[in-house]
This record gives sequence, structure tokens and C-alpha cells, in this order.
Amino acid sequence: MTIAPMEVTLAGNVVSLEMTSKSMMRVSEYFGGLIPANSALLSVDLQAMRKILASGLNKPLSDDDGLEAAIYETGVIDVQKYLIDYLDKLVTGGRGSPKPAVK
Repeated sequence: MTIAPMEVTLAGNVVSLEMTSKSMMRVSEYFGGLIPANSALLSVDLQAMRKILASGLNKPLSDDDGLEAAIYETGVIDVQKYLIDYLDKLVTGGRGSPKPAVK
């Protein structure tokens, strides 16, 4: 089954974050699990954001990868929202958590 990538806007450019088991494993390896990755995002850890973006973009981390500037230009809070949604989709096989019904 192919799961469509998640598109987000970084520094004015639309980029696609891969929805693959490989990207999920990379995130897990960076943080020692997906719960620590989520906790790092909730703590607004900028290095965590770089690592998750690099995993989703399937690019190696480097000092000149442009991710730091892209996070700054986009706005840390906006990037945080994108990445929390991205992790949610990774851990649910691309479906995302069910949204509560509106009454």
C-alpha cells in the first residue's frame, strides 16, 4: 500500500514529507522511540524539528541542509504543528488519529 506524502510549506516552498516505515524508523532511532520524539516537539526542541524534517525529507542532517533557516522563516510554532500532525500520521500508518465528533 502506498501512502501519499504529507505536503507542508517551509519557507514559502511546498515540500513532501514521506509517509514510510523507513522515515518512521529514522525518527524512532534519532530519539530512542516515538514518544520521546513527540515530547521533544512539545518542548519546542529545534534540533528535534530538524531531525524529524530530515527524516521525512529523506535527507541527511548537515550544517548546511537549510532546515534551520526554513524553520525560522516558516515560524517555529507553525513547523511544530506540521510535525506533530506528521508524527501522528506516521504512527497510524498514514491515517492520523480519529478526530472527535463535533456536537
